[in-house]
Amino acid sequence: MDVVVGVPVTERSVLKLVRLLWGLAESYDSIALPLPSSLCLEAVTASSRVLDIALKYMNRAQVRVWSSLLLELPRLAEALPDLAVSCYLPDNFYEHSEEVGYKIAALVVKAKVFNKVDVKEWMELFRQPSKYKVDVGNTRVLVADGYSWTVRAYREYGAKELKVAERLIPTPLDLLELTAYGYLEPENTEEIIKYAVRYVGEYVTLSKSLTEAYDKLVEDEGYRELLEKLKIKILE
Repeated sequence: MDVVVGVPVTERSVLKLVRLLWGLAESYDSIALPLPSSLCLEAVTASSRVLDIALKYMNRAQVRVWSSLLLELPRLAEALPDLAVSCYLPDNFYEHSEEVGYKIAALVVKAKVFNKVDVKEWMELFRQPSKYKVDVGNTRVLVADGYSWTVRAYREYGAKELKVAERLIPTPLDLLELTAYGYLEPENTEEIIKYAVRYVGEYVTLSKSLTEAYDKLVEDEGYRELLEKLKIKILE
């Protein structure tokens, strides 16, 4: 694999990814995207209904995040017929993701009500085995959504280069996932969970978009200090 492209899971970042993809398509003949495989096939063959089709695979909030990329897929396919575009997620991925999201929300409510966190309970959720195996074959460019998957894909696939659509920092949920996978030591887990409660319970819940929630996290001075303590590299 030549390049892993990391993208924050926000509306603004996916729009920037779309602009970046056109440049990558001029240099590489194959790109893999973090979308359900059947959705991508339908998006190309029924471009006028792509966002309605997406609702079969994602909820409305997820469609809003990925809409700019979904709308661009038919244009890429038409303009660059020799470009091999694949989508590597199973069709039920976002259904599973939504289930995990409900469980995280329940843990956030519990933490707020009792003013304490159960580290074991949180980590059991993030240690759940993946329900899919990413097989990207000989794809030359892999787009990875979120910090955790970007770092893991870059290392596990031995990519030659790492690019980002926009400045990429981990959310507290990324940090918990990296801890579960052994990329981070566990001694700071409780502090990370406390920021996860703030991120989900305040920033995500009270923001109009994931872009706004992400920006609030980036501006959180205490969280930036935690990233420095953990020696987390900001990807730019």
